[in-house]
Amino acid sequence: MKVLSVLHFWSVNMPAKAPKLSIYADDDLKRDLKILADHEQRSVSQMANILLKEAVKARLDHLKREEKFE
Repeated sequence: MKVLSVLHFWSVNMPAKAPKLSIYADDDLKRDLKILADHEQRSVSQMANILLKEAVKARLDHLKREEKFE
């Protein structure tokens, strides 16, 4: 059984006192996110925010192409 832990995401451009979003992620995802963040010389929160934005945009674009969402 994998242990899930909470990742906290902050906005990349503005500091926040409290997380804007929390998700549960397994250790593999956390490790991979840390590897990417280190490679791009970013914080884990910044890297997660960038990847999440890209993924959401790609998914919405896909739905729009299929005319399932406007």
